[in-house]
Amino acid sequence: AQLALGQGSRGFPEDSGWSGNVSAGLTYISVASNFATDRYGLGDESVDSLDQQADRNGAFVGFPRIEVNYTFAESGWQLHLGNAALDFYRFDRANVAGVRKNLDGVGILGIGYVFSALPDYVWEDPYRLATDREKTRRRSAGGRFTWDYIGGTPVSFRYTQRQIRIGDDFSGAELGLNPRELESLQRDGSQRVAEINVFVPLGRGMALLPALSYIGNDRDGEAASNQALQLTIVLRAALSERLTLLAEVLGGRLQADEDNPIFSEREENNRYGAALTLRYSQLFGFEPLALIVRAGSYRERSNIDFYSGDIDSIGAFIGYDF
Repeated sequence: AQLALGQGSRGFPEDSGWSGNVSAGLTYISVASNFATDRYGLGDESVDSLDQQADRNGAFVGFPRIEVNYTFAESGWQLHLGNAALDFYRFDRANVAGVRKNLDGVGILGIGYVFSALPDYVWEDPYRLATDREKTRRRSAGGRFTWDYIGGTPVSFRYTQRQIRIGDDFSGAELGLNPRELESLQRDGSQRVAEINVFVPLGRGMALLPALSYIGNDRDGEAASNQALQLTIVLRAALSERLTLLAEVLGGRLQADEDNPIFSEREENNRYGAALTLRYSQLFGFEPLALIVRAGSYRERSNIDFYSGDIDSIGAFIGYDF
């Protein structure tokens, strides 16, 4: 169930003690984005024009993941730490340290602290032309509330709020903008993500997992702020006793809060994508071990070409449940 994107956290183990999962592998990622940095070789240090979509770059990237739980079965409490599977498959490396409580007839309630264990970088000025752009640290931290199996139903809710801090933000500094226009491009602020999802069994080892997400980026700059709605639908099918398929499609729309002073129009962005995940359990006959193969494609098409982007990826991981 941890792999079922769109589904809430799995039920608690029946016995007290440690549980969790670890996975490690390699993913080939091909990216066309004017905002991806060159940290993994996926972004261009310099751009020649603000009127076109980015060049495509590819690289092999390793994304190890670990999630550890300790359950107090008699009292219905659980402590947890790590990168949740739902975040991992969305290329979100945020970690959560939190606690969950299993309340009979109510569901599983949880709160946690969300933080970035590994450094993340963005461009100081993504709109800088001709000369090389410089990277700066992006920090994010906040809180998360979860309510799984609401009232004993297969419906779950998740809300995350994070504060975003950009080390040196010089967005548009070399384009001759006035102070108010420069302020509208500032990226410090907060992000709110609310998601409701449901587990719909279809019989014969199949289930449907739709999820509706609201994403609100409230930044210091109004042109850097935006609101988005996204619908994700996952079909989970047990192809055999050991082999499970997840087929995922998503679509969404983003709109900025204010006209961008560089392009003199408000950004509108349509996003869509698809992914396939295969999980082969009991690898080499060892029950806790699994092979996971995932391939996906994600597109953003904006009315401003500079903001359009693509991500394609394929990866293989070895997972270990304990």
